[in-house]
Amino acid sequence: MAEKACVKHSSAFKTEYRALCKEPVSHVVALPTPSNILEWYCALEGSQGTHLAGGYYYGKIKFPPRVSL
Repeated sequence: MAEKACVKHSSAFKTEYRALCKEPVSHVVALPTPSNILEWYCALEGSQGTHLAGGYYYGKIKFPPRVSL
């Protein structure tokens, strides 16, 4: 069933990803994994003027099979 949900949302996630590529969010990078559109990796750059400045913080986002877009 998760496979069907993944296929169903594939088009919507690809549309969102294309929009993110066209208009990137400053200090944020997010990319879907090649094998699963419901799993993304992200990197956030620490804001200047804070104790996080100069750092990069990495994460993994796992969307549920029945996510609303």
